[in-house]
Amino acid sequence: IWYRQNFQVLTEFIQTNKEYFDAAVKEIDFSDPQTVDVINQWIEDNTNGKIKEMLDQIPVDAVMYLINAIYFNATWKYEFEKDKTYPADFMPENGGSHQVDYMRVSGDFVYTSNEDFTAVELPYGDSAFSMVVMLPAYGNGVSDLVAEFDMDHWDSWFDQSFYTGVEIHLPKFKYGFKDLLNDPLKNLGLSVAFSESEADFTRINPGGDLFISRVIHQTFIDVQEEGTE
Repeated sequence: IWYRQNFQVLTEFIQTNKEYFDAAVKEIDFSDPQTVDVINQWIEDNTNGKIKEMLDQIPVDAVMYLINAIYFNATWKYEFEKDKTYPADFMPENGGSHQVDYMRVSGDFVYTSNEDFTAVELPYGDSAFSMVVMLPAYGNGVSDLVAEFDMDHWDSWFDQSFYTGVEIHLPKFKYGFKDLLNDPLKNLGLSVAFSESEADFTRINPGGDLFISRVIHQTFIDVQEEGTE
C-alpha cells in the first residue's frame, strides 16, 4: 500500500493490513514522476518480471494505491515430453484455423464427459494445485460454457468425474490481459464503492470523500511442456 505524502491514514487501517495481510505500507510523494516507476518496479519484482508498466500515471486527486501481486510457476506432475510435441491446426471459436504446437501426454487423469463438454484435470507437482481444461462439445462454444459459470454448475458438472486412462493433446499457449475492472465490479454490485457521494471509507480516513477511481487488472499465462507460469 502506497499513500500520498502527508495524507492522514488511520493507524488501525495500517496495522490491520500489516498484521492480517502482511502488507508493506509506505508514504510516498505522489507528485514525484519517479513514484510511478517505484510502484511499477515493485509489481515487476513480485511477478518475476512478467507484469510491467502497470501504472501509466498518478492522477492529481489520487491518495492511495493498494497493489496485490501473485506469481505462480509450477511443473506438471506428469510432464509433456518435448519430443512428442507436434504441429497441427487449431480452430478458434470465430472460425478459420491456424497452426499451433500441440503437446501430448498419456496417463491416468481425472476425466469428465457430458453433453456440454469433456474435461481433464492436470495436476502440478505434489497435486496441491491443478489446471482443469474444458473442451466444449461439438456445436457449442466457449461462450456457452462461460454463460453458465457459477459454483452450482461447477459442482454439478464435476460430481461425476472419474480417473481413467486419457491421451491428452493440448496446444501450447501464451496469453496476456490488461483492462479496467470498474464496470465489471459495478455490475457485480459494488457500485457504491465507486461513487464519490455514497462510498464510505472513513476507516481509512475519517474525513470521508474517498472512493475507488480505478481497479486495474493485468495477468499473464504461459503453458509449456514443463508446466505453467
